[in-house]
Amino acid sequence: MLDVFSKDITRSVGSIPIFDTPLTQLGITLGTGPIVELAPQSAGTLSKIINTWVDKDPEALAVKDISGKTMTYSQLSERASAISTVLSSAGAESSPPICVLLDPSVDAIATILGILRSGAVYVPLDVRSTDERLRDILEESGAAILLHHAATSKRAAELHRLSGNAQRISLIDLDVVSLNLTQKVSDTSTLDSLAMILYTSGSTGKPKGIPLTNGNIRATILAVSERVPLGREVVLQQSGQGFDAATFQVFIALANGGTLIMGDNRGDPAELAALMAREGVTCTVVIVSEMQSMLKYGHEELAGCSSWRIAMVAGEAFTTNLLDQFRSLNRPDLKIFNAYGPTEASICSSISEVSSSDVKRDDFSIPIGRALANYGTYIVDEECMPVPIGWPGQIAISGPGVTSGYLNLPQLTETKFIEAFTIRVLRGGIGSTSQATKAECCLTALLSCTDAWTEMTK
Repeated sequence: MLDVFSKDITRSVGSIPIFDTPLTQLGITLGTGPIVELAPQSAGTLSKIINTWVDKDPEALAVKDISGKTMTYSQLSERASAISTVLSSAGAESSPPICVLLDPSVDAIATILGILRSGAVYVPLDVRSTDERLRDILEESGAAILLHHAATSKRAAELHRLSGNAQRISLIDLDVVSLNLTQKVSDTSTLDSLAMILYTSGSTGKPKGIPLTNGNIRATILAVSERVPLGREVVLQQSGQGFDAATFQVFIALANGGTLIMGDNRGDPAELAALMAREGVTCTVVIVSEMQSMLKYGHEELAGCSSWRIAMVAGEAFTTNLLDQFRSLNRPDLKIFNAYGPTEASICSSISEVSSSDVKRDDFSIPIGRALANYGTYIVDEECMPVPIGWPGQIAISGPGVTSGYLNLPQLTETKFIEAFTIRVLRGGIGSTSQATKAECCLTALLSCTDAWTEMTK
């Protein structure tokens, strides 16, 4: 401080940084992911990238649902085009939010693709949620269309009745969309346009809507695909449609030309594990507590699932107990990843491969790893300025996946989404940087609950 004042007596005490610049710069350097062009801008949105797989390998299996119904990439594209045609005639060309109330099915996946192709906005309504929550989403999102099928028609009609905006919301029954509509629909999606509105769990209050552009979600999917890396995987899609993990599961499969196997995590964990073995699942994205149940009750099935090679775990603190469960499978060929990132940063912003050799003591914390390509994950102080290695602070995330804020919540957006040290960051929970972990794991933090923006504690 004396050195600074000796050079500039006009400086105020509050303007003088507490830490030496080289120390804070090291924290920034370690927190900054590699700058990589993962795909040219000309490749377009994820829906357009999926379209290239339709052209490359039209007969490849794209999705198989719980009932056993399947769609190839060609069939998925044709069904998506038919849905796009109907939506466009109902006004989707004006890019309105479209709420989707469907049971998990091949049609649910075709609907996502159809909505994105038409340039409209996908808003999932999870059939597991309460009517009160779904009504709130229907109203707050400003939806112009509520899409349903026979299994959800009565509930859709009730939500439509309960909504205060019923007069401007059109009900569309997906079952009446003709299977014979084969007209090819052009993909009008752009990277800057809004793709979806995902809602938080609401565990700390009322659920918050988070608008994601096509560019936001593309940034995460391409970065994770590069880091793991992912090929044409067979991906388990067991999460509820209203959960951000479901969106993540869909796109890491289809954007890479893989296959989506739909299941249900509400049932017997052993049966879900058996499904993985039967269908040759190669990649999973599972919440920590859910993974623990599967490893406990489906241990034999998972140990024998030789196709399974990538296990991404997220949403909660990755515990050493979970690592012990993985170790008990005796599957050295299985790659295990700890993924971190809130919906506000397009679901995933950091990821770390976990090895049993990393655990050297009982209090060891599984690191969340380095920031993904083109992301930054930093520890900052109350003024959102970076702190040195080993210093506690708040987690701030920057990068192309950071969204514009919360829907209809400008004050909260202003608090959480701020400009800091020349990059746009999203300020979150409590964490610290540490050099005690491996060099590639520059940031350690623990999630204390399901809401990604609740404070993190050890």
